[in-house]
Formats: sequence, C-alpha cells, structure tokens
Amino acid sequence: MRVVGPICAGRSQAEQIGKVTTEILAPAPADVDRLFDEAVAIEERSWKGEAGTALAHDPHRAAFYRQYAHAASRAGVLRMCFLRVADRAIAMQIAVEQGGGFWLLKVGYDAEFSACSPGLLLMRETIAHAAGRNWPATNFWAGPSPGPSLDRRGTTNRLAPRLPYALRGLAAFTLDAAAALAARWRKS
Repeated sequence: MRVVGPICAGRSQAEQIGKVTTEILAPAPADVDRLFDEAVAIEERSWKGEAGTALAHDPHRAAFYRQYAHAASRAGVLRMCFLRVADRAIAMQIAVEQGGGFWLLKVGYDAEFSACSPGLLLMRETIAHAAGRNWPATNFWAGPSPGPSLDRRGTTNRLAPRLPYALRGLAAFTLDAAAALAARWRKS
C-alpha cells in the first residue's frame, strides 16, 4: 500500500534518525510492569506530561491502569504497542483487542520527535494490524481528552473507522456514514 501525505513525510523524517520499527505485543503477565513503565515514561514526555495529565502525575489512575493491564494480560487481550526509532521508543498505545475491536486505552508520544508524527505513524500500523484481523468492523477509541483531537473542530475525541470486510461490515459502514451525514445536515 502506498502512503502519501503527512504520515509518509513523518516516516521519512523518522528514518533519517534511525531504523523505524513497530511492536504490537500481547505481553505475558510477567512482562506487563516493564512495558507499562516504558509506556508511562513515553506519555510523560508528551504534552500530557507538561499539562500534568500523564499517568506519571496521577498515581491512583496509574495504579488502576496497571491493574487493568495485568487483568487484560491474563485474559490474553492486552496489547502494548510501541513505535521505535533507532531502538528508542517514541510512541506507545495501551489497548485491548476483543469483541471485534481494537480498543485504545492510552496513547502517547515523545514530544522531542513530534516533527515525525510518531503517534500517527503508530496509529497507521495498529490500524493495518486491525484490518488484517478480518473483523467485520474495527473500532478505535481513545476516550475524551483535553488535548489535541483528530477532529479539528474539537467536537469529538473518538476515532472510529469501520473497515468493511464482510457484508455485515459494509452495512455498518453505510449506516455510520448515513448517520454522520444526517447529523451534519441537522447542524447546518
């Protein structure tokens, strides 16, 4: 698949720094703490660290996410995703993969590498991973956030592309598109 635009430019910039690799891991419970700590450190180096909203600044939320990550790992649904440049992790996602969906719980990137768009580069790879699962629909959800949104109008913080791979998926895609058009029409 040929990629053009900002993601391609970001990847080219990252490759000038070093080898770019992506990891989508289903960690064993024994590996969760190490990977979780790495993810929290990446998030701390983003705008979330500066704003004081990173998990590193909220021990109660961090403990909840850590405990949830352990439970999800034991259930076999936890996914810890990393984008690395020259073996340095510069973007992360903590997610669960279940019910025909890839559910993002936490995302973050190292602001030092923001010119490379590391969060978008990792998102592209996890979308490709999810598309390869041949689910009837794939949902990405990161929940509400006070930070930047993929929706430039700021009306939503949900990224929910539905990728139709079967008749059911195509029907869901059509219904979603019709609902989105109707909502836009009502607002105008």
